[in-house]
Amino acid sequence: LPGIGPKRAQSFEAAFGVRDLAELLSLLPRSYREPARLLPIDQVQDGQRVQIRGVVERVWLFRPRGRKTVLGLRVADESGFMQALFFHQPYLRSTFEVGMELQLEGQVSLARGRQLLAPRRIHEDASADPSKLEAIYSEAPTLSSGFIAKTIQLAFLHPGVPELLPNWEENLPPEVLKIAKVPQLPDAIRELHFPTTLEAVDAARRRLALGEILSFEALRLASVALAAQAGSASSSDAQLLDP
Repeated sequence: LPGIGPKRAQSFEAAFGVRDLAELLSLLPRSYREPARLLPIDQVQDGQRVQIRGVVERVWLFRPRGRKTVLGLRVADESGFMQALFFHQPYLRSTFEVGMELQLEGQVSLARGRQLLAPRRIHEDASADPSKLEAIYSEAPTLSSGFIAKTIQLAFLHPGVPELLPNWEENLPPEVLKIAKVPQLPDAIRELHFPTTLEAVDAARRRLALGEILSFEALRLASVALAAQAGSASSSDAQLLDP
């Protein structure tokens, strides 16, 4: 996949046990976040998660004592300015220039002036609609939630995905899905990675849970049948040995 070199591939395997496309697409989000409101900078409040839109006035890198490098931006709109702080991502320095317009989403802190902590950039040409839910993945060193989401999006576009995922074919009868009010398995997996509404995400999760429940029940019934068969065989052996 584009952007996945040997080091990133090793990171995926070490952190999540992911070695191929099938395992990557089975790496499901841990939570979902509703879209933040777009606000003028002078209206943001402490603790809010917001989106801001403005012009970059300054870009710099600094290293707090005993900590890793932080990338800072001074972003201004007509109402004021604030700092946007990217933690542990100095490689993003080359992607920002003074004078460029951008839109960011992050957590507001007013403890040291107006600051937007750990923001993500909202691209105008992004395939993900910023008005929709955001899937949040478990993170690891060099693997942010945003990067994992982008990688999974590229994986879904891979021409070999349908052939690589035979286990994703729906094996439950349509009647069962209808009664349970859940989507087919392929649609459920896609919904979990590309969420549209919280209701749809809940239905997708219930589809996965339903499959696990039915698999467990099938194993339980098979165990009961084997135990009954073994008991019957023992009884027959006892009758043969009875004088």
